[in-house]
Order: sequence, then C-alpha cells, then structure tokens
Amino acid sequence: MELSTTLKIIKRIIASFLVILFYQAALAFDVSHQIKPNSNFETMAMSHSCSTVAGTSFSSLCNPALFSLSKKEGIGLSIIGKGDGDSIDNGRDLIFDPITEGLIRKLFEEKNFNSFTFNSGIRFTTSLFEITYSPYFLLADLYIYNPAFPEISVNLINRESLRVTTGTNKIIDQLFNRYDVYLGVSAFYYTIESSNTSFSLFDLVNKQPEELIKLSAQSGVDGDIALFFKTDYTYFFDLSLQFINVADSVKRVSSSEFSIQKNNLLFERYTRLGLGKTFETKYGGFNVNFEFFQGGLFEEFYSDLTTLGLRYDLNLFSILSGISKNYQNIGLLFRSENFNIGLSYAREKDAPLVQAKADNSIYVGVEMVL
Repeated sequence: MELSTTLKIIKRIIASFLVILFYQAALAFDVSHQIKPNSNFETMAMSHSCSTVAGTSFSSLCNPALFSLSKKEGIGLSIIGKGDGDSIDNGRDLIFDPITEGLIRKLFEEKNFNSFTFNSGIRFTTSLFEITYSPYFLLADLYIYNPAFPEISVNLINRESLRVTTGTNKIIDQLFNRYDVYLGVSAFYYTIESSNTSFSLFDLVNKQPEELIKLSAQSGVDGDIALFFKTDYTYFFDLSLQFINVADSVKRVSSSEFSIQKNNLLFERYTRLGLGKTFETKYGGFNVNFEFFQGGLFEEFYSDLTTLGLRYDLNLFSILSGISKNYQNIGLLFRSENFNIGLSYAREKDAPLVQAKADNSIYVGVEMVL
C-alpha cells in the first residue's frame, strides 16, 4: 500500500473519530422555541408568562381556567411566525416540497444554527366552550458542525390539532377568605409528522436525497388541567397552577439525542406555576406575571426557564414584554375592530448550550376577529 494512500486512510479514521466525538457533544442539547402550540402573538410576546392575565381575548390560550373570565365571543383567525427570510424558506421547503439534492446542498451553505417556527389557528368561542383548530404548527431546526467534514442535524415538525377548552365559574368562593377559585380544562386531538436525523454532505454520494430526510407520523389525544386563584386584595398575587400535556402522549420518533421534544415545553408533560397582578388606572391597564416551570408533575424545577411577563394595554394599543434567561422580547400590538397586527423584537437563544451569543429576531403576528 502506498504511503499517500495509508496517510489518507489514517486521516479519514482520525476525522471520523473526531466527528463521532463532536456528533455526541453536538447532539446532546435541546432546542426550544418561543412560539408554542396553542399560542398567538400576544402570548408569544410575553414569552407565555401570562397565566394570571384574565379578561382578555387571549386569556384561555394562557390558562384554560381563565376561560370563564374571557371577554369576547366570536371567531378569530391568527398566524404568527419568525420574520427570518432564510429560516422561512428552509422550513417551508423541507416540510412541503420534495427533498432534492439542490435543497440539501443549500442547507450546508447556511449559517451554523437556523431555526424556524410558525403557528396558525382558527378559534370559535362561545359562552360555554372554545374550539381551536390549528392546521399548521411548524418547526424546522438545522445545526451544521465540523466544517472539515460537514455534518448536519435536522429536526422537523408538522403538527395539526383540534382543541376544545372550557372552564367553570367559581368552584370555591373565598378560599381562606382571600381567593376565588376557577377550574379549566383543555383537551385536544393531534396528528404530528416529524423527522430527527443527521447526515453528512458525503451521504449524497450513495443515497437518494429523499432517503436522508424521512417524516414519521403519529397521532393521539392529550390535555391540560388548570386552576386559577383570583383575589381582590391589593397585597396578594393572583395564582395559577397548570398541568400541561397530562397524558404525555407524544413519543420520540428517533433515537437521536438531538431532540426538540425534551425539556423544551412543547409536547412533554410539565407543570406551570404563575403569580401575577393586574393594575387598572385611568391611563390604561398593567399586567405583571411570573411563571415557574417544573418537568412532569413537580418532578424537576427548570430554573433557567423562569419568566417575567409584562403587558400595558391602552384602548387599541398594547405593549408586551417577556424576560427570561434565554429570551428577551418587546412587542407592539395595534388593534382595530376586526383586525390586529403585532410586531415583536427578540434577543433569543433557541439552543443556549451551543449558541455563543443571542440572535436578534423579528416576529410578526396577524389576527382577524369576526
């Protein structure tokens, strides 16, 4: 065997070994997203720290126990997405278009980390219940590493759901002479297509493009249970307690450790505790809300996810903000009788373990109210 050939083989073995080491390190993190299932622009702009914000059109999206305190019936159509042109194009192409060699080669030319999220919803609200149909909740995460031996990890989600939410009036009047207690439930059926895979640019040599990215499908039923403790006392917070995705029915469809379905508060079971207060003045209303998250049923406290949500509301105009370790948002919402539009600026780390610095992002939300 020639020396040059031997050296090439040695280099290839070393490169492969380094790739394996890097592969394990790179895939051992979770990707989270600001846009969650069953959300609209306002809940996203507050980083979903809004579980004690009662009396709004989006209250039941934050907390099913707020349903009976929501103030508007009718039909609403909403969409929200990250205003990043490359991310939008890549996410749309990966999920809806045929997988081609040109598309895959284009992905390898993108920046190190690329994330796209989009949600849509149609809500029908009555005094007894709310039905929400989400035809598309889309996620696309791309992570490229080791430029000398290019590898790409891809996470894709295309989720459709039908949700029914309802809540009661007071189930307890003046608990401990301080709180009125409200109960809410939300049940939903979903279908979800997902892909969680990794491959190198060299895989294009011996595999067809459509073999590299395959979507697996599953469906199921899940739900949320919530309590809201409301007080009129000035020096007491309102409280909320929610058990999200209680059936925990979404299972992993890949053995890869690079998962968007673990500890990211999208599909897994978790608990939320909210503390908040609403202040009404002649110059508008002000909401402040703290949100604390635990995995499972109070099994593990996620301190990094603790979030402060703020909202100032004045007639047809709102300022919204969400502040946490990995996300900082400031958003503006302009309302009319039948049409709302929002714009939010965010500094965010969707994958904080591998992102050296926060990205700047723009989110856009549009809602029609009929």
